[in-house]
Amino acid sequence: MIERIVLDTEKHIFETPEKIAEKLKYFKDLSDSGLEKLSNEKIEEVQTDFNKFLNIHLTLFAETEPTRLFRITRNKFIYKENPYKLQKISDLMGPPAEFASLGRVNKKGESVFYCALDFNTAVWEMQPEVGEYITVSEWKIKEGQKLINHFIFHPEETNLSKESQNAHEAHLKEMGVIQEDYRKIFNEIQKFIAEEFMKPVDRNHNVNYLFSSIIGSRSLQSGKDANGFQMEAISYPSTRRDCKVTNIAIINSLVLDKLDLVSAKIMTVGEINYDLENKNREDLIMVSALQTESEKFDFENNRIYWNLKKELEDGIRIHQETENKKL
Repeated sequence: MIERIVLDTEKHIFETPEKIAEKLKYFKDLSDSGLEKLSNEKIEEVQTDFNKFLNIHLTLFAETEPTRLFRITRNKFIYKENPYKLQKISDLMGPPAEFASLGRVNKKGESVFYCALDFNTAVWEMQPEVGEYITVSEWKIKEGQKLINHFIFHPEETNLSKESQNAHEAHLKEMGVIQEDYRKIFNEIQKFIAEEFMKPVDRNHNVNYLFSSIIGSRSLQSGKDANGFQMEAISYPSTRRDCKVTNIAIINSLVLDKLDLVSAKIMTVGEINYDLENKNREDLIMVSALQTESEKFDFENNRIYWNLKKELEDGIRIHQETENKKL
């Protein structure tokens, strides 16, 4: 099989659509059968092979200004001894590089800030367990800032705006992809990429993130180009909500430059309702009435100041309400 899609990048000479389709099917079959079945040596071989093959950037980017972003941190993964209160602002962000495992948009050792546009999507993505402490942080874009965001989209199965479709078509023309057979195969490549970002993955077998992680890493970890341009975020459909809503992954080192931390709230999960047939239900999780909040942060010293006075007042109020119900 062929090694790469583009034979000559300057002259826009490609392999034949038939040979590209054959190699694409090879990667799709590997993905569909489960990469966890392969040896570490074979995984390395596949990774190298895929990097050589996909020697082209199919990007659709724009400057975005997300108004609200939600992130759920499962406290027990930060502080195993005392997981109730996170102490640092950095605890609310992506993990340090040395603790970053392979993910949807990152290779192992690459720190990325994953978030969602609404609370329920964040819940679905993290799926905390009963009795667990979680910290819900809300963020917004800083005034005057924008994120240069790459949109992952599926040409057929997800909603695609007319503007996005026009941009995609213009990109194909710019590359010289004007013949119908080449247009079709490039759409198939785009579909494969989107489906890798959309496919459900058992986190116990996170090697199945391999193809999307390679593409995500290539976009986010390349740094600035000769013109100073840098992709800062990737948005992609949420598989856990039938691809109807969007997740965003941002370069972790840019988060505090681009986003304002609005609030953080500690919750105790009391009940879970991860109902696959009713993914839009509002009671995905039920949490305890007693919650600890913070809207005060010391960025210089990397500290979260929890509102202990309010926590005490709420505790007394809830206790009194409980006692009154017994009467």
